[in-house]
Amino acid sequence: MKKVLSILLAVVFFISSTGFTISSHKCGGKIHKQQINIVAADLGCGMEKIIELSCEDNSIENNCCQNEFQNFKITDNFQVVDFDNQISNDFLVAFRFSYVQLFNTEKNTYGKYINYSPPLPDQDIPVLIQSFLI
Repeated sequence: MKKVLSILLAVVFFISSTGFTISSHKCGGKIHKQQINIVAADLGCGMEKIIELSCEDNSIENNCCQNEFQNFKITDNFQVVDFDNQISNDFLVAFRFSYVQLFNTEKNTYGKYINYSPPLPDQDIPVLIQSFLI
């Protein structure tokens, strides 16, 4: 689960830092095509060359085809922050003792409960004494 989340966050960071472009193609004032790309791409509907002649005449202004691009990119500069590399002696002592305890394979050879006798198991007293009511 952690690996999947790490990869997902890395991909989101990569996409947001490289940026993306929404390319849209409008014909006659209406959006004909839209795409999300990494770089700007020309979209066409095949009518550009036919309508281009009428656009030059300025007789039909609303029927011209045009491409619009919207770029989205994070402009922050990510810089590594320098940390002070001063480690206190208290930390080193605590780290050493806790780290050594992780790999301590020495077994305790002494017994703590040598003279301890466990409690008697629960038994039925009339059966032990063998006295039954008839």
